[in-house]
Amino acid sequence: MTTATVTPEIKQNSILEQATFLVLTRERIQLSKALPKERVKTGVKDPKRVSSNKSLYDCVELKQLLALDGQIDGFIKSRCLPFPLKNGIYLLPNKLYKEVKDELKAHKLKFDTAVQRFVNVFDQAVEASKESLGEEFDAKDYPTSAQVKAEFQFSWTYMDLSVSEELKKADIAAYEEESAKWEATVKDASESIRQVLRAGYKTLVDHMCERLSPVIDGGEKKRKAFHGSMLDRVNDFLSIVDQRNLTNDNDLKALTDKAKLLVQGVDPNTLRSDDAVRDQILAGFEEIKKNLDPMIQDVPSRSIRFEA
Repeated sequence: MTTATVTPEIKQNSILEQATFLVLTRERIQLSKALPKERVKTGVKDPKRVSSNKSLYDCVELKQLLALDGQIDGFIKSRCLPFPLKNGIYLLPNKLYKEVKDELKAHKLKFDTAVQRFVNVFDQAVEASKESLGEEFDAKDYPTSAQVKAEFQFSWTYMDLSVSEELKKADIAAYEEESAKWEATVKDASESIRQVLRAGYKTLVDHMCERLSPVIDGGEKKRKAFHGSMLDRVNDFLSIVDQRNLTNDNDLKALTDKAKLLVQGVDPNTLRSDDAVRDQILAGFEEIKKNLDPMIQDVPSRSIRFEA
């Protein structure tokens, strides 16, 4: 006789007691500009349905600067958790605060250096755009190099969000109404966090199963290529999943603990060359996948919004 797993009730404020709100702020110069409708020639009857933009810059230094956004976004998403507020607000687990703070400081240094590199070549970049854009070039679209340096900004702060006690003094009915809304938001976020972690784990498990499964070629089993970065991503997720598990999801913990035992001491070279170890790891991840798949639920997109 099997016993159904009972999901423990989430205390609505528990996730906020274990985390801090991280707010990222980014500013940059305008990188593209819409062309006037009359210049966009198409066969569409309704011109309001069509638009086109011109890219104002095309230089390596700017591309390198913008690439830093993707790097820090990936890191933040791997450490923080979604919360259904406006873009740029994340829930940072307190146990990961120091790691994230140090990474943000390191990113800021790289960001400022990349901005200066772009500023150094800005005038040449504008001249190159003048040449490549031809008639579409407009000097008024471009700031000065001094403005570029001032307008590229990256900063962060930490916030403690809750319903104001001052509202309670001013209007008890409004306070109770807003408190009920906030409790619903926190409850929503708690379930979203549960599902985001499970879904993130499922992506890794699915990929591990796919890469470790042999391909049949002419009746012969052949190994697929296995890159070390795949195992790195699994180990990184497993190393901090307990700190991110703010909802005390015991079902997820049980399955991630199994994976930790599976990959402990395993290196990519062994997975590439040792069929016995490869088959053992594959069988273990397939068992995890079988138990994990039913745990994934559809959650409204507004609840799991995780923009950068």
